[in-house]
Amino acid sequence: MAEATSQLTCGFAANTALVCGAESSLECSYTTGLYRAILALYKEQYALAQVEVDRARDLLDTELTAMASESYNRAYPDLVGAQMLSEVEELVQYKLRPERRPILRAAWHRRLLGCQANPEDWAELIQLRSLVLRPSENTKTWLRYAGLCRKSGRLVDTQLRNFSLR
Repeated sequence: MAEATSQLTCGFAANTALVCGAESSLECSYTTGLYRAILALYKEQYALAQVEVDRARDLLDTELTAMASESYNRAYPDLVGAQMLSEVEELVQYKLRPERRPILRAAWHRRLLGCQANPEDWAELIQLRSLVLRPSENTKTWLRYAGLCRKSGRLVDTQLRNFSLR
């Protein structure tokens, strides 16, 4: 898991560096805050992770309000972003409160089943959760994800090819 987590973290860090090093207009994107929160979570800076989630949520609220008035399909990516922000908060709980782990794992699985059958969205959420869960601890979700990839004609999903069931 260490190698897979390292690769995942490098991916998040690369995205963060790209976003943070880009033009100042990107600084106002909720995804910047999301990546910063993920990086803080990885570094076990939980208070900072919460600050970044709160900032990102404020920015997302503006975007989501505008998109939701247009159409659900346009708002859906931002809804997934809102879910990811909530899950960063839950990942902190997962790390700090072991007694909540079974409840959180079950909630994450149910919530994922409520998402559209879009392998990219599922991959993002599974990658985020992999900061605390090994694939062997999350087999039900991985099997559903593999079935989703198969149904969509993907033999190997490039976003998750470095993860293996152990």
